[in-house]
Amino acid sequence: MAKSMEERLATMADGWSAARAQYDQRFGGVKIDAGEYIAKLQRCELGVRKSDDVVVINVEYLILDGKFKGYVAFDQMNLNNEWGRIFAIRFVNIAGYEFPESADVQKLLPKTCATIAKDASTFKIDAIHNGDFVNFQAKAIVSDDGSVPAPETPAPKTTDARKKATAPATAPATADPFAAMERKALKEYIREKELDIHVTAKMSDDEIRTAIRSQVEPPAAEVDGKPTDEELVGKLLILCKSHGIKEVKKDMALDDMVDIVEEYEFSKSEIDDDEAELLETLNLAKCIKD
Repeated sequence: MAKSMEERLATMADGWSAARAQYDQRFGGVKIDAGEYIAKLQRCELGVRKSDDVVVINVEYLILDGKFKGYVAFDQMNLNNEWGRIFAIRFVNIAGYEFPESADVQKLLPKTCATIAKDASTFKIDAIHNGDFVNFQAKAIVSDDGSVPAPETPAPKTTDARKKATAPATAPATADPFAAMERKALKEYIREKELDIHVTAKMSDDEIRTAIRSQVEPPAAEVDGKPTDEELVGKLLILCKSHGIKEVKKDMALDDMVDIVEEYEFSKSEIDDDEAELLETLNLAKCIKD
């Protein structure tokens, strides 16, 4: 006996709620309120947007708290756009991984996204309204209850006391220059020498040094581990974009950017550890308020 239209529609009942939730979030039926949420990552993959043929990182979060608990938050980072690339780097770093160097992006970024998706970490995210759209930005990895998990015990750093205890008293200063390099300098050395080493955020500095030693002889001199102006400019641009400081432009000199940011105040509850460290590096710690 042929089914009536009513009967056919009745068989779809279970799917309408899910479809409504997808419609609400994708097309504005319900706009998730601006603010901070705890959300579990359930998708992170590279794709090509059909509407304009650009490469994007597609991200989905399942919201775990508040009145929007159970909703799925969608976000895209447009890799054909400079700001999209900046936020992609920030997202990967917050997820606990080093963003691949420029020459390795095409080979390593798909693997990095797949690994982040497999981790399925829980994040603290910000919902930010931009006209008719809502963007979602990851702030930090947290536990499902929103608390920051205790960090894994890192490999012990080589202190002066330890070096004195383990190194021969007569060892020459250039015996192993890698031991004196900080993380940033080690990464710069890997890039300059085009070494086949993929640094992740989970690797300790000693593990990076070991990987380098396995491929090359120690360099003749140390490399300054301080961040360059270019690196500071990139980080400051991200901070300004995240906090709505529109006066700062990407073609400005670092000193000019600092002069503008100096006029703003940042609540400790609204910035993450990386942002606080950046402000301190730029002598802007006074801008951080309780």
